Amino acid sequence: MSITYERLSKKPLTFQRLTGTSIKDFEAICGKVAPLWKQLQDSKKLDGRPPKIAGLRNQLLAMMMYYRSYVTYEFLGFLFGLDQSNVWRAVNKLEPLVIKVISIKKDRTLTSEELSTLIIDATEQAINRPTKGQRKYYSGKKKTIQSRQKLELMTKEK
Repeated sequence: MSITYERLSKKPLTFQRLTGTSIKDFEAICGKVAPLWKQLQDSKKLDGRPPKIAGLRNQLLAMMMYYRSYVTYEFLGFLFGLDQSNVWRAVNKLEPLVIKVISIKKDRTLTSEELSTLIIDATEQAINRPTKGQRKYYSGKKKTIQSRQKLELMTKEK
Protein backbone atom coordinates (compact mmCIF):
# COMPACT_ATOMS: atom_id res chain seq x y z
CA MET A 1 0.00 0.00 0.00
CA SER A 2 1.43 3.39 -0.97
CA ILE A 3 0.59 7.05 -0.44
CA THR A 4 -1.63 8.71 -3.03
CA TYR A 5 -3.32 12.09 -3.13
CA GLU A 6 -6.74 10.45 -3.21
CA ARG A 7 -6.13 8.54 0.03
CA LEU A 8 -4.31 11.33 1.84
CA SER A 9 -6.85 14.04 0.95
CA LYS A 10 -9.45 12.17 3.00
CA LYS A 11 -7.43 13.02 6.13
CA PRO A 12 -6.94 16.83 6.11
CA LEU A 13 -4.92 17.03 9.33
CA THR A 14 -2.49 14.32 8.22
CA PHE A 15 -2.27 15.94 4.80
CA GLN A 16 -1.30 19.27 6.34
CA ARG A 17 1.28 17.68 8.63
CA LEU A 18 2.95 15.81 5.78
CA THR A 19 2.94 18.59 3.18
CA GLY A 20 2.86 21.80 5.20
CA THR A 21 -0.18 23.10 3.32
CA SER A 22 -3.90 22.64 3.58
CA ILE A 23 -5.82 20.75 0.91
CA LYS A 24 -7.36 24.04 -0.25
CA ASP A 25 -3.92 25.65 -0.75
CA PHE A 26 -2.62 22.49 -2.38
CA GLU A 27 -5.49 22.56 -4.88
CA ALA A 28 -4.78 26.25 -5.59
CA ILE A 29 -1.13 25.45 -6.34
CA CYS A 30 -2.18 22.49 -8.44
CA GLY A 31 -4.58 24.70 -10.40
CA LYS A 32 -1.81 27.20 -11.15
CA VAL A 33 0.68 24.52 -12.19
CA ALA A 34 -1.81 22.53 -14.31
CA PRO A 35 -1.59 24.69 -17.48
CA LEU A 36 2.21 24.56 -17.46
CA TRP A 37 2.09 20.82 -16.79
CA LYS A 38 -0.33 20.28 -19.69
CA GLN A 39 1.89 22.38 -21.95
CA LEU A 40 4.91 20.27 -20.98
CA GLN A 41 3.01 17.04 -21.65
CA ASP A 42 1.76 18.30 -25.03
CA SER A 43 5.24 19.40 -26.12
CA LYS A 44 6.59 15.86 -25.96
CA LYS A 45 7.21 14.45 -29.42
CA LEU A 46 6.79 10.85 -28.34
CA ASP A 47 4.76 9.52 -25.46
CA GLY A 48 7.29 6.98 -24.21
CA ARG A 49 6.85 5.23 -20.92
CA PRO A 50 4.32 6.79 -18.53
CA PRO A 51 5.70 8.21 -15.29
CA LYS A 52 5.63 5.91 -12.27
CA ILE A 53 3.96 8.55 -10.11
CA ALA A 54 0.74 8.99 -12.03
CA GLY A 55 -0.83 12.42 -12.30
CA LEU A 56 0.09 15.95 -11.38
CA ARG A 57 -1.41 15.80 -7.89
CA ASN A 58 0.61 12.77 -6.83
CA GLN A 59 3.84 14.24 -8.19
CA LEU A 60 3.13 17.55 -6.48
CA LEU A 61 2.38 15.64 -3.28
CA ALA A 62 5.77 13.90 -3.48
CA MET A 63 7.52 17.22 -4.05
CA MET A 64 5.69 18.92 -1.16
CA MET A 65 6.50 16.03 1.19
CA TYR A 66 10.13 16.20 0.14
CA TYR A 67 10.39 19.93 0.83
CA ARG A 68 8.45 19.66 4.06
CA SER A 69 10.65 17.05 5.70
CA TYR A 70 13.80 16.78 3.53
CA VAL A 71 13.81 13.02 3.80
CA THR A 72 15.79 10.98 1.30
CA TYR A 73 14.38 10.06 -2.09
CA GLU A 74 14.78 6.45 -1.07
CA PHE A 75 12.42 6.99 1.89
CA LEU A 76 9.89 8.82 -0.29
CA GLY A 77 10.16 6.06 -2.87
CA PHE A 78 9.32 3.54 -0.17
CA LEU A 79 6.26 5.59 0.88
CA PHE A 80 5.04 5.87 -2.71
CA GLY A 81 5.91 2.25 -3.53
CA LEU A 82 8.57 3.23 -6.09
CA ASP A 83 12.28 3.35 -6.65
CA GLN A 84 14.15 6.46 -5.48
CA SER A 85 15.06 7.45 -9.04
CA ASN A 86 11.37 7.64 -10.01
CA VAL A 87 10.66 10.07 -7.17
CA TRP A 88 13.75 12.10 -8.05
CA ARG A 89 12.64 12.39 -11.68
CA ALA A 90 9.14 13.48 -10.67
CA VAL A 91 10.39 16.16 -8.27
CA ASN A 92 12.98 17.50 -10.71
CA LYS A 93 10.49 17.67 -13.56
CA LEU A 94 7.86 19.47 -11.49
CA GLU A 95 10.11 21.82 -9.52
CA PRO A 96 10.77 24.39 -12.31
CA LEU A 97 7.05 24.62 -13.07
CA VAL A 98 6.15 25.27 -9.43
CA ILE A 99 8.89 27.90 -9.11
CA LYS A 100 7.38 29.80 -12.05
CA VAL A 101 3.96 29.85 -10.40
CA ILE A 102 4.70 30.36 -6.70
CA SER A 103 6.61 33.41 -5.61
CA ILE A 104 8.74 32.88 -2.55
CA LYS A 105 10.09 35.89 -0.71
CA LYS A 106 13.80 35.46 -0.12
CA ASP A 107 14.54 38.15 2.43
CA ARG A 108 17.73 37.14 4.18
CA THR A 109 18.27 40.26 6.28
CA LEU A 110 18.06 40.04 10.06
CA THR A 111 16.79 42.65 12.45
CA SER A 112 18.69 43.30 15.67
CA GLU A 113 15.99 41.44 17.62
CA GLU A 114 16.30 38.36 15.39
CA LEU A 115 20.07 38.55 15.61
CA SER A 116 20.00 38.62 19.41
CA THR A 117 17.94 35.41 19.45
CA LEU A 118 20.53 33.69 17.24
CA ILE A 119 23.45 34.28 19.59
CA ILE A 120 24.51 30.96 21.05
CA ASP A 121 26.06 30.43 24.46
CA ALA A 122 29.29 28.63 23.63
CA THR A 123 30.95 28.73 27.05
CA GLU A 124 32.83 25.70 28.21
CA GLN A 125 30.81 23.24 30.24
CA ALA A 126 32.36 20.90 32.79
CA ILE A 127 31.81 17.19 32.09
CA ASN A 128 31.65 14.57 34.81
CA ARG A 129 34.21 11.91 34.06
CA PRO A 130 34.54 8.51 35.72
CA THR A 131 37.26 7.93 38.32
CA LYS A 132 38.06 4.44 37.05
CA GLY A 133 38.88 3.93 33.40
CA GLN A 134 39.30 7.67 32.92
CA ARG A 135 41.92 7.30 30.19
CA LYS A 136 39.44 7.26 27.28
CA TYR A 137 37.66 10.35 28.65
CA TYR A 138 40.81 12.35 29.40
CA SER A 139 40.77 15.64 27.51
CA GLY A 140 44.36 16.70 28.11
CA LYS A 141 43.42 19.80 30.11
CA LYS A 142 45.29 20.04 33.38
CA LYS A 143 43.05 22.49 35.16
CA THR A 144 39.40 23.38 34.97
CA ILE A 145 37.94 26.85 35.29
CA GLN A 146 36.91 26.16 38.89
CA SER A 147 40.43 25.10 39.91
CA ARG A 148 41.85 28.25 38.29
CA GLN A 149 39.42 30.38 40.29
CA LYS A 150 40.42 28.60 43.52
CA LEU A 151 44.07 29.18 42.70
CA GLU A 152 43.44 32.89 42.09
CA LEU A 153 41.62 33.18 45.42
CA MET A 154 44.45 31.47 47.25
CA THR A 155 47.05 33.80 45.73
CA LYS A 156 44.98 36.88 46.60
CA GLU A 157 44.67 35.79 50.24
CA LYS A 158 48.45 35.57 50.62
